[in-house]
Amino acid sequence: SVVSEWTDHDRSIASSLRLLAKHTIDPYVLLLHAMNVPAHAPARGRSGRNTCEEIQRILDRHQPHHPLLVQRSERGRGTFAKRNVPKGEVLLSIPLHSVLAVSRLEQGVNRHAMALQHQWQTANRTRFPWKMAAALQRGTPPSVALALWISWMMKADQMPLQPYYEASLPERDTMASLLLATKDEVSEIQFEEEIGEVLAMREWVQRAYAWNIAGQFDEELGDLDHFTYMIALVMSRSFEVDTPSGPLALTVPFCDLSNHDFRPNCLFQLSAFGLGNSNITGSFQFLSKQEVAEGEEVTISYGERLTNWMLLKHYGFSSEDNPYDTVHFGNLDLLPKEVACIADSKYDEGVARGRRYLQGCLKEGIMASLFANGGRNTSLKWHITAQNLHTHCTKTLDQMPTDFEEDQRLLANGAVLSLTLRSIIKYRAQKKHRIASCRALLEELLDGSTAL
Repeated sequence: SVVSEWTDHDRSIASSLRLLAKHTIDPYVLLLHAMNVPAHAPARGRSGRNTCEEIQRILDRHQPHHPLLVQRSERGRGTFAKRNVPKGEVLLSIPLHSVLAVSRLEQGVNRHAMALQHQWQTANRTRFPWKMAAALQRGTPPSVALALWISWMMKADQMPLQPYYEASLPERDTMASLLLATKDEVSEIQFEEEIGEVLAMREWVQRAYAWNIAGQFDEELGDLDHFTYMIALVMSRSFEVDTPSGPLALTVPFCDLSNHDFRPNCLFQLSAFGLGNSNITGSFQFLSKQEVAEGEEVTISYGERLTNWMLLKHYGFSSEDNPYDTVHFGNLDLLPKEVACIADSKYDEGVARGRRYLQGCLKEGIMASLFANGGRNTSLKWHITAQNLHTHCTKTLDQMPTDFEEDQRLLANGAVLSLTLRSIIKYRAQKKHRIASCRALLEELLDGSTAL
């Protein structure tokens, strides 16, 4: 019976065997030796060779009738359909007592968050230490609170969902994250605006550690380095929902298994979310939006209208075919004083009006609206604005240490690159390509060869 339980990877039996082998009964040492298992076998970790198999086993145990297969793909780990899935089928139904939820309110009490935390503790037959319970309710930043919760859970024993987190959360060296990038890797972004955002994000993490963790939760979250790793995990695996008590930040088991797609075939939805006297009812459902063929990858959306920079900053990847990607040129003075005054009697009013018009065009993605009749018979001020934008595109590309072709060669020649650095090079190459495309369009509009 013991051998059978061990081979089924039951955590409690495995822990008991290791304890007995280490301290007491010699026959158990012989038993483990006969099974080719070290007497001091380490606990199953997140970097195990059979991570997908472990997650599949845990998923099968929690959701016995699901149609998902967890396996490796070109984009890393993903989920695939084990059979044909009709439109509208519920692939997974995750009870709310499995959810980690904290309030996003800066002040006041979120009753839904308190109810979810109470149900989670009841389901796991445990209680938060008073200091941690207070931190989850006192307005602690949501990402910090979730990082604290996950770290505490990982160090506890015998919790139903602990094996899932052990198997599914990636180790530091297997993550692509700007928060975990070295200084040299951050500098490889090459675009000053994005580099500034990464540095500001890191400064926020340092302040959050000093204000919320240092001297209070050192045992749970360790030093600043480990805290940064946990924040990176939470950033890529949490999302927000609205409740009558206010917004919640959540991490939901199995939600992070599927990859992102701009045209996903599945979605997560909150079903029948209600708050009673002491319990909260409902579940998270993984629902198919369309028919999914056997063997087809099951995908979800990580958010609406995400640019490549948003994807890289929060999730560590970007997409070549992103229909929502944009190039932000910053606060450029594209409409000089002398041009603004041509058609307007007052300089200030003319500049303000011109900038509002230009920002509206860029915001809506209507570059052609700068040019009436496809670039012909345009007003002088818009013609000069386009010339200034074209000059800025050229200047931006000329200042880059590498061009698009060099970045592509770096990615293609099999160079030894970390996951984070590879994601950074891919992002900067995509942005350079978009700037070059914008410049080419401006050239066609300026010489009147293109009518849009």
